Amino acid sequence: MSIDKQRVLLGMSGGVDSSVAGYLLREQGYDVIGVTMKVWPQDCISRAEDKCCGPQAVADARSVAHSLGIPHYVVDEADQFERLVIDYFSSEYQAGRTPNPCVMCNEKLKFGNLWSKAQALGCDYIATGHYAIIEHHADRAVLRKGIDPRKDQSYFLFSLRQPQLRRALTPLGTMSKPKIREIARSLALKVADKIDSQEICFVPGNDYKAFLRSHLGENEFHRGEIYDVDGNFVGEHEGIELFTIGQRKGLPGGSPRPRYVIDLDPETNRVIVGDADDLVCDEFEIDRVNWSSRDKIDSPCEVTVKIRYSHPGTRATLTPFDSNRARIRLHEPQRAVTPGQAAVLYDDDVVIGGGWICRSEALSRSESLVVLIAFCTFPDAEVARKIVREIVDFRLVACGNIIPKIHSIYRWQGKVESSDEALAIFKLDAACYAKFESTLRSLHPYDVPEIISCKIDNGLPEYLNWVAQNCAT
Repeated sequence: MSIDKQRVLLGMSGGVDSSVAGYLLREQGYDVIGVTMKVWPQDCISRAEDKCCGPQAVADARSVAHSLGIPHYVVDEADQFERLVIDYFSSEYQAGRTPNPCVMCNEKLKFGNLWSKAQALGCDYIATGHYAIIEHHADRAVLRKGIDPRKDQSYFLFSLRQPQLRRALTPLGTMSKPKIREIARSLALKVADKIDSQEICFVPGNDYKAFLRSHLGENEFHRGEIYDVDGNFVGEHEGIELFTIGQRKGLPGGSPRPRYVIDLDPETNRVIVGDADDLVCDEFEIDRVNWSSRDKIDSPCEVTVKIRYSHPGTRATLTPFDSNRARIRLHEPQRAVTPGQAAVLYDDDVVIGGGWICRSEALSRSESLVVLIAFCTFPDAEVARKIVREIVDFRLVACGNIIPKIHSIYRWQGKVESSDEALAIFKLDAACYAKFESTLRSLHPYDVPEIISCKIDNGLPEYLNWVAQNCAT
C-alpha cells in the first residue's frame, strides 16, 4: 500500500502495546498523532493510577509520545463514556444479562466518536494496539485473528462495521507479546515492562458488584427469589444484578450437590439454580448480528464460534434469520452460554461476524415452563381414545398421541406374559401432573395402570410454550 505520509490517530493507553504500535507506524512512514481518552471525571472514586484512564496512564502515554517524537493530545470523553459504556454496563446487569464493555467501548468510542477527532486533525486512519489483523482490500477490509493465540483480541472488534474497519490499523496483529516487549526495551521506553491490566478499566479490583452498588445505589437493585429448575423455592436474593450465568458463590446452601446459576428472569426477578449439568447448552440465538468481513449470510453454514473471550471456540451450524438474528446450533454442547455476552463467528482465522447472545424461551427454566411427557398403556385403542379425549377435554394435558397397537411382554405372577395393548403419549405442564395422574387413575380400567413420566429438557420453544398455555394450571 502506498502511504504517501498518510496521517494516523493512535489511541494511546499508556501501556506497552499502544506505545510500540506508535513506533511501528512511524517506521512504516505514517504521520502519527497520539491521543489518550480521559474517560472519568477528575474526582471519580473508581479512578486508579494504573488504569488506562488514570493520571499515571496519561503521563506514561505523553512520555512515550515525546520519546517517539510524535505529538500527543488528551481528549475528554467522560460524558460519552458514561452514556455509552457505563450506563450500558449497569443496565445490562439490571436486565439479567452479563455485559461486555470492551466491545462497546471499541465500537462506540475508540473507532466511533474518536473518528470526529481524527477528521479534525486531518487523519486518514485510527490505530490501536489490539492484537488483531485488519487486511485492506480494494472492496472491503477483512478482520483476522492475531497470530499470537494467547493475545488475540479480534473477539473485541467483531462489532466494527466496514466503514470503521476500512479506516482502522492494528500493527501488532502479526507479532507476539514477547516481541513487543523486546522492541520496547530496545527503544528504552519506560513502559517496556509495565504490567498488562487484566481488569475492566473502570471497575476497581474487578469487583463489579461493589461498582454497581456505588454507581446505582442499593435501592436500584431488583430483589427477588431463588428457585431451582424444578420450581422449588430455595431462598431470597438481594438483587438480580449480583448474579451471572454459571455463578456458584453467593447461593444458599443445603443442597447435596453444588448449585449454579442457570438462568435469570428479569420480569419476575427470579434467579434459577441447578446442577452443573443444567448449565450445558447446545443451541442459542444471537441478535444485532454484524457481518464483519463478508456480505450478509443468507443460508445455513458451518462456523467456529467463541461464546466468550476466554473460550477456545467450537464448531457450530449458523442459521441466519431476518431482522439481524441468527441461531447457533453447537456440534458439542457448551457450559454457561450467557445472555449479554458476544458470540463471535470465525471461518478459520477470519472474523465473519457475530452478535449478542440473547435469552430465549427455551433457556428460561422457571417452573411455569417445565413440560413433561407421560406414557400410559390401555387394553385397546378404543378405550385409549375415550380416556385420552376426556383428559384433553379437562385441559389436564395439551396433547395426547395414541399408538393403536403395541405388543407388550412382561412378568406377571412369576410368569412371562404378553398381550396386545394401545399406548398413549401425553404432553403437559408439570404443574398439572398431580391432577392428571389422579384423574387418569380414576378413569383407567386397570387397577394399577402403567403411568410413567419424564421432564422434557429440550424442544422447540414455541411448542413447549404451546403445551404450557393449553393446560389449565
